Amino acid sequence: MAAAEAAAAVVVAAAAADVTAAFDVLSAFEPLARLERRSPTLDGAVPLRVAQACVPLLEGNEAGFQVVFAKRLVVRSRLGRLRIEAAPPVDSAHRAAVPLLAVRGYMHDAWRDRLARGWWWSERGVLRVWTGLLVRPRVGVWLRVSATKNRAPFGVRIRTAWIGDGEAAGAGYTPLVVDVEEIADGARLEGEVATVLPVEPGIAIEQADDEVARALVAAHAAFYDARYFATKKGEVTRKYRRQVARDRGAREEAPRDVAEIVHLAGPAPEVTRVDRVLGPDATSPAPASAGWVESVRFRHAVPLRVHWDGGTVDVAPDAAALDAGAREVRVELTRLHGEGFLRAHEGAVLYLTKYVTPHPHGEPHFFVKPWAFVRTPDGVSSLVEGISGPGHELLRGVVWTDRFHATPAVFHVTTTKPLVVRRGAPMLDVVPLRRAVLEETFATRSEA
Repeated sequence: MAAAEAAAAVVVAAAAADVTAAFDVLSAFEPLARLERRSPTLDGAVPLRVAQACVPLLEGNEAGFQVVFAKRLVVRSRLGRLRIEAAPPVDSAHRAAVPLLAVRGYMHDAWRDRLARGWWWSERGVLRVWTGLLVRPRVGVWLRVSATKNRAPFGVRIRTAWIGDGEAAGAGYTPLVVDVEEIADGARLEGEVATVLPVEPGIAIEQADDEVARALVAAHAAFYDARYFATKKGEVTRKYRRQVARDRGAREEAPRDVAEIVHLAGPAPEVTRVDRVLGPDATSPAPASAGWVESVRFRHAVPLRVHWDGGTVDVAPDAAALDAGAREVRVELTRLHGEGFLRAHEGAVLYLTKYVTPHPHGEPHFFVKPWAFVRTPDGVSSLVEGISGPGHELLRGVVWTDRFHATPAVFHVTTTKPLVVRRGAPMLDVVPLRRAVLEETFATRSEA
């Protein structure tokens, strides 16, 4: 069957099920891996209080599709070179699949030549592993292939890659490859290893003007009002949950595809544009035929000393840096809203300036709030992708930044040894996501 005919069969199958497919997945044999959608609660593996209160974390758990390795692979590291221990069943399956996929038109020459030499290889210190799957995004969608989060194996670092619009690149499939940048000798690749997330390109990120800044500061003060703090003393407020539930399903056309950043204090946010992607003919990132994706990176504004003893987390921000940053925030709030703003909204200002908020006793979690706000167009949320470091994982969330404009970083401490987080270290990346695309599924085709 020709590639175009196969694509049509997949799309028809998806439409018959009344499900929109963001991308197609092709499996020509029993693959090394499969794609799965997580439950928001990780099938009950998050605390009940989180399920009650933290909608962004639940949506972050569920976002995208997990690349689940069904067969155990053992990785060896020697002199900076990564390799996989012998896996004869995988070797034979992939060796037979490559020429078949090429003959049937599913795999173009560049990938055929690369994969004919092996289903894994080391390239500039990165271990690249073909999952045995091929993917093709629909028109107007890219795929972000990144580390799994919120239940990730320790000590495994996955390099983020992008797969471009398959139709624009010639109606072909692209092998789904996971790039391992760092892993301990003897570690295993098994279970959830990576995430495939559909993203619609073309949403720009800009610094907001003062009019927008005043509006977002006012929205922060309105959300964290006196009633919020009075309720929070005794119970979970569920205010964000109610706000999202009220607006869920709303679809409005935004006048501009622009996300806006209000920076109050701390290291300046950094906007990055991705315009090079993998594709049916590109085994390494090449210029995209159309489109780009922008993200913004926030860095730690205050050094932290953290200690988790198994029962409590002690977080000690550097006092001088915290005081200096908080002063900057208050000066900026006063500039935007006048002298009376700080007195009129003491709770909201304190909540923002204290930078660190602890989680309940007994959990190895706390969260940090960048001194900034993000506003996205209607119908666009933000992927808040924490950047992990030694002894801690920063979790993944999805925030409705068209309605709520903070992007907190949630820490999960993974060691009982004291750890230090320095000022300027990467904290999180924020990527605008259209919710309509985020809610889509994928269509699967199997070839005998």
